[in-house]
Parts: sequence; C-alpha cells; structure tokens
Amino acid sequence: MATPVQSSKKTAIDVTTPVLITGDVPHFEQCNEGYSYIPDGVFAMGDPNETRDVYVSAFCMEEKKVTRSELDQYMEDKNIERYEVTVKTEARVATPHDKKYHWLPEWFKSHSSTIIDMAASLEEAQKWMETYTAGEKFKTESGHKEVILGVEIKDLYPPPSIAKGPQNPALNVPWEWAQGYCQAHDGGLPTEAQWEKAARGPEHFNYATANGKLEEVMAHLSTTSRPLKEYADVGLYPANGYGLFDMLGNGAEWVHDWYAPYSSDPRFTNDPTGPATGVSRVIRGASSFFWTTSGYNNPYPLNNSYYTDKLTTWNREEAAGYPDAGFRCVQPPLKNPTDY
Repeated sequence: MATPVQSSKKTAIDVTTPVLITGDVPHFEQCNEGYSYIPDGVFAMGDPNETRDVYVSAFCMEEKKVTRSELDQYMEDKNIERYEVTVKTEARVATPHDKKYHWLPEWFKSHSSTIIDMAASLEEAQKWMETYTAGEKFKTESGHKEVILGVEIKDLYPPPSIAKGPQNPALNVPWEWAQGYCQAHDGGLPTEAQWEKAARGPEHFNYATANGKLEEVMAHLSTTSRPLKEYADVGLYPANGYGLFDMLGNGAEWVHDWYAPYSSDPRFTNDPTGPATGVSRVIRGASSFFWTTSGYNNPYPLNNSYYTDKLTTWNREEAAGYPDAGFRCVQPPLKNPTDY
C-alpha cells in the first residue's frame, strides 16, 4: 500500500459585480418563479436619525432565504471542496539507548496526520475509508513501519448545530459561496440598498415584518418570553408587503457591498453599490438568537450594517463563514411576461 499523498485538487469560485438593471423599467416586467418583483423608486435609507434618499432600479429578489439542501446540492454539482479528508498514522521509531535519560524507551510511537483529499460531498469523502482501513500496516519510503489509525473527515463550514434541517436557512456560509451560488442561478447577492428597500416593504416600515411591528408571531426571534432552541424552516412566518419571508430573524443575510460608513455624496444615491474595495462585507438583518444581547445585532435591522473580518479572502486558512449569516439572491426582471 502506498504512503498517503496530499491531493492537489482545487476549485475556484468566480466573483463579479452586483446585479443591477438601470434606466426606465416597465412595470409589467415579471420575475422567475420563487422571486418577488421590487419596483423602482426612491426610499429613505439608513438610521431614522440620519437618512438619505436613495433611488433603486427595479429588481427581483428571492422570496425565501436559500436553504441548507439547496446549498448542499449546488456545492456538490459544482464540485466545490468542502470536506477535508485526513489519514492518521502511527509509527514505531527507534531511538539510541541512553542511560542518562533512562526514562526514554528504546522505541517510541510517532503519530502523524496527512491531508489526502478535499471532497465536495460527504459520500465522496467517505470512500477513503475503504482505502485506508484502521489497523492496516504499511512501510513508508524511508523504511519505517506504520499502522493506519483511521480516516478523519472534517466539514470546513458545518451548519450550526441548531440549523441542520434541510429546509433551515443555509448558515455559516462564506461570502464567496453565497455569491457563487447566486451567480450560478443567473443573479447575485443584493446590494445593501436593494436589500433595505426590499426589507422595508412598500409601506417603508422600520421593522422588516408583515405589519412593521416587532412581534413574536411576525418573526423567528428568541425573546425572554419565547426562548427558541433552533432555527425554523424558511417561509413559516408571514411575508412582508413584497412577498418576502424572514427578512427579520431566522438568520441575518449577506449583501454584496464592502463595508464603509454611509456617504451623503450625491454620486452614491442612485443604485449605490458600496465602495470598490474593502476589508469586510456587509451583513444585514437580525439573528434569531443574539439580537437582544449582542453588539453585532440588535432589534433594528433596517438601521445598521453588521460586518466581520476574515470574510473576503478565499482560501482554506482565512475564509470564514459567519455562524448566523445566510443569504438570498436577486435577479434582473424579465423583459417580457412570456419569458416564463
């Protein structure tokens, strides 16, 4: 049997610009199934004490957050490496006998771990268990005798333990995965302005719920009177006036923009897309579980941008998901209702 060899397989995700449709948009244009039409218009964006009028062109937004099953299927179809496969071995290594250090055995056990593959699916990763059987012995190129201790499979971005249901929102997702998923579905992540306009609804509510009120029956939020133990399936709570579910609660959401303080520059009031570069991407909305006590979320999801570090570089060491961040996609409107 050969010595474990590290895989060189790698899959990249393309990241491009946000999805916008500019100019006059006829109101008869429609959206693909599962998307809601958000008409063009001006709205007051930002904190109630510091708003600015922003114009956003018409667009279509996904009615529900992307689910765990939808994301898993996409990642498997695109062969995006998610599972790290490691073989653990043990070798007996001889040492010179030294009476001065009599506590040293003439032989000692040396343990090592070797990453042999990055797999896109759990089934693909588990096949390595058939190749490397625990207890099997082999000889390395240097002549050492080693024994297989076992195969370890690690999900690099596991869903939170309380959000593993197939119809739960896909959480702990790196920004690049979210953007790649939306691009594969003919769209992209919404800009922050698109997200906020859609979340406020046609009534321009301060709370992104069906009635504009922060009530337990309106959103999946853990409160003192109703402590929650897990995330809900998407779409269980009433939709807002645009037909969008879970814009408040049941996980926050990635948007396209780099984070930066809001600008009053007139150039950034017409379909703004945020700065060209940055360190952190913006997360909007409110968590189900941390909004009452934590600094990065509060019950005013329409008034603030939430962001974290280490979410912008796509590599195994630094790319990171955010435990409570999910996403939904936007698309340009269809040019003609017959395009269905």
